[in-house]
Formats: sequence, C-alpha cells, structure tokens
Amino acid sequence: FVVDPAEEVQLLLSAEAAEVANEDFGPTFVKRAEGDRTLVTFDCSNLEFAATRVLAAKGAIRVTRGDRLRARVAEELDAIAAHYGVTDA
Repeated sequence: FVVDPAEEVQLLLSAEAAEVANEDFGPTFVKRAEGDRTLVTFDCSNLEFAATRVLAAKGAIRVTRGDRLRARVAEELDAIAAHYGVTDA
C-alpha cells in the first residue's frame, strides 16, 4: 500500500537474498541478473516496508539508488547502535 511519495529505488541482491527478486514490487518492477547478483528497480511508496526488508537481509541487500530509502535504513541502523551502546571507535 502507498504511504510515502514514490521514489525510484534500486536494490542489489546478493545470492543469499535472491528470493526477494520474486516478490511483487508493482508495475514498475524491473529485474536484471548480473552474475550471481540481481538488480531490482521499482517505484517504492512504502519506505518503511522496504527498509525492513533491507535490514532483515543482514547485508545481503544493498540500496544502490533511492536517497530516501537509504536514509531510512541509516536511521534504523543508528537507532540500533544507540540502543546497544555502540559508538564509532
């Protein structure tokens, strides 16, 4: 469902996250294989859901396009680090 203004995003999926490319990303979805990795591009209008998927993949999904999604993922990582008392050394 739509909760945010749409942003074109591109995700780089490693082999460990390849099954994500089979999900329904809507009518603008484009999938392209690059060796053992897959690029998926789509208009994202639910940044919270997309950020959750990226974080759940534990590094197997990288945001290569989409500044707002990248910022949302970074916010979550900062919140996790703060919660566990992790600081940059």
